[in-house]
Amino acid sequence: MRALHERWVRRVALVAFVLVVGAGGALLGLVLGGQTRHEVGPVQAIFSLALDPHGGSIVEIPPLGSLSFDSHKGPVRLDIKFDQLDQAKVKQIVTHPEELNGIAARAAADMKAGVKRLVIQASLCAVGSALFFGLVIFRSWRRMLLSGAVALAALASAGGGAAATWNQQALAEPSYNGLLTNAPDVVGNLGDIAQNFSAYREELAGLITNVSKLYTALSTLRPYTPNTGTIRVLHVSDLHLNPAAWNVIRAVDRQYKIQAVVDTGDLTDYGSAVENRFVDKLGTLGVPYVYVKGNHDSRKTMQAVAAQPNGTVLNDSETTVAGITFAGIADPLFTPDKQTHLSGTRHDQELYAAGKRLAQSVHAFKRAPDVLLVHDPTMAQPLGGVAPLILAGHLHRREAVHLADGTLLLVEGSTGGAGDRALLHQNPTPLECSVLYFDPHSHRLVARDDITLGGLGESTATVQRTVIAQPAQASGTP
Repeated sequence: MRALHERWVRRVALVAFVLVVGAGGALLGLVLGGQTRHEVGPVQAIFSLALDPHGGSIVEIPPLGSLSFDSHKGPVRLDIKFDQLDQAKVKQIVTHPEELNGIAARAAADMKAGVKRLVIQASLCAVGSALFFGLVIFRSWRRMLLSGAVALAALASAGGGAAATWNQQALAEPSYNGLLTNAPDVVGNLGDIAQNFSAYREELAGLITNVSKLYTALSTLRPYTPNTGTIRVLHVSDLHLNPAAWNVIRAVDRQYKIQAVVDTGDLTDYGSAVENRFVDKLGTLGVPYVYVKGNHDSRKTMQAVAAQPNGTVLNDSETTVAGITFAGIADPLFTPDKQTHLSGTRHDQELYAAGKRLAQSVHAFKRAPDVLLVHDPTMAQPLGGVAPLILAGHLHRREAVHLADGTLLLVEGSTGGAGDRALLHQNPTPLECSVLYFDPHSHRLVARDDITLGGLGESTATVQRTVIAQPAQASGTP
């Protein structure tokens, strides 16, 4: 009787050990093989599985944040992270906008194929790992197969549980995290997007078409070169996290061979650390980048720009780039939240005080500045006569204003098309920037090319040249 009891205990222990080896091997295989790369349209995505008793799905969209879906119950969670763009496919879309037709259906098919590929790969790795450890530990083909069967049963149980608890409605009810918490206010719910998808597709097609049309427009107007050595500076402002702005800047640089970029603020929307991934793109431009903080930027944004190899941050300071001396000061306000409102009097007082502080600092600088940089045009009010040219932004529209003592104030439009704000207005905000031409000897502005790309739903690209009348020089030459 005792021998029978011991034999029964050994068998139970052996069965338990087989279960542990099978489940442990499956878990290890799931960890090692539960990740794969797959293309979703022009984007490389990472599909992965992770143990989570709550289940669900998470879609990460760096640097904007993530979407969480209560799609199914545990014990396995599906993670999808959009990693990087396929430049060849993006170029194909830019040069052939008709490629947008059917892109939504293809993206959905790509997502389904990516998940299927992940499930097959993870299952094979899990079962294979259990078989391997079963053979190594037990040195028995029978027990090896039992370990594999345990792994297969565990996978079937997890997959069956996910299928049984699948909630299709959850895909229309995501939880927004990071910067995407503003998405419902900007674009509405997913049902509205699906209902109006054709309109969104047409708008996207028009915007992408603009990039190719920009090259055509730029090629018809040669850079302004009244004499050799003319200095070409690109003025941008209010990019507001729009990645299309970097494409525009690169297109202008390719045609004009610009020598510096000056940015009059609002690179970001909320000045958060996660937005610094967008800021990092300026480090790839290959030309000096001179920047002043806008009211949507933070000190973290300033630090991110300063960390770039070509980045220079002006805050009550000056720098000389390409022979032109720039001085600038940061916007004293930080008002990224659309619900934040300051009284008009206090708002203007702080801005005016910042401009006056820059005017006083100029006297202590080593060199008299050729150009002053501010974000809000209100800051330029006390700067008349301090320098011949002031550059600003903030208004999301172009303005040219003559201040006291012959100072010209040029307000740039939004190079990012106002970012997500473009979706809030009936009339789209165009993407705007300007190439400024400076005389190499006097460092005075002699001409500018104002570049405009139509906003969402439009497909226009224009370049307008303005030649600046110059005062008589010492030599008598006009």
